Amino acid sequence: MSFKSLLFSSLWLAIGTCLLPGCIPPTPSVVSTYTWPAHGNQYYNDRDAKYLGSDSADQLSYRLIDSATFAGICENKALNNPGVIRLLVDTSLLISIDSTRIQADLQWIKDSSVITGREYQVYLFIDRTTGLISSVHGEPGTNHNSHPYIESDRNHGTVSPIPADSPRNDNHILIGQVHGHPARPGGITLHRMSPDDSLTAVCLQTPIYAIDAMDGSEGTPGSIHRANPNPGRYFSSQDLYIGKTWGISGFSADRVFNIGLNALHIWGISRQPNFEELKKIDSINASLINSFAARRH
Repeated sequence: MSFKSLLFSSLWLAIGTCLLPGCIPPTPSVVSTYTWPAHGNQYYNDRDAKYLGSDSADQLSYRLIDSATFAGICENKALNNPGVIRLLVDTSLLISIDSTRIQADLQWIKDSSVITGREYQVYLFIDRTTGLISSVHGEPGTNHNSHPYIESDRNHGTVSPIPADSPRNDNHILIGQVHGHPARPGGITLHRMSPDDSLTAVCLQTPIYAIDAMDGSEGTPGSIHRANPNPGRYFSSQDLYIGKTWGISGFSADRVFNIGLNALHIWGISRQPNFEELKKIDSINASLINSFAARRH
């Protein structure tokens, strides 16, 4: 990654591949517990995409709504009242998921990381004005880490991704990041998340996903793992083998993982990003890069 692509207002984080010599067995992972709703309209704040609550509708849907409007409608009213449900629906925006784009990007990560041996990455986001969940490409990383670029928005309590190949959009709220874990000469790439992945998840308060790209050819499915933003007492909380990319089979493939909805679920109940820690990391990395650039001249 070129130094000139690092912007003053952006944050640079290192997300790494978990590598161990072949003689060392992987440590068993700590699996997190998340429960998802089975019915009801699920309402998220249109300011920061945090979860507000749900009604008792028979169907299951996900919607953006102004938090003050939601509180006003729900105040002292039964959420199983058809009139209340209708009013909530009428004053909210349906969240949609661009699954085709996201799934294609997941396979792009897998294939590109296999072919090049570098960590390709995408950002998962929700657009607060349209309710669309989709993905954009980030800058490819090295053989053992990737470097997400984000912009902090303290007013909204969110961060926005800085894409590699499309304009920035301040209405895009980062809800997750996905990168490849390619093979590395001289070591074994483990089928799990790295400590840096866990640290990044906690700082950003978003799930961080990795796709196995250390084996298999182009077009084959890759297993997906996740580092969690709210690990509790277990800092390195991870969920392994939670799904696969679709390979050449498309939506007819087994275990196609709805990663966009999964990221919304987790971001919706996590805290705000730790802006002080992000600022500290940004300052450290900027100093290191400036120092390295100075030595080159």
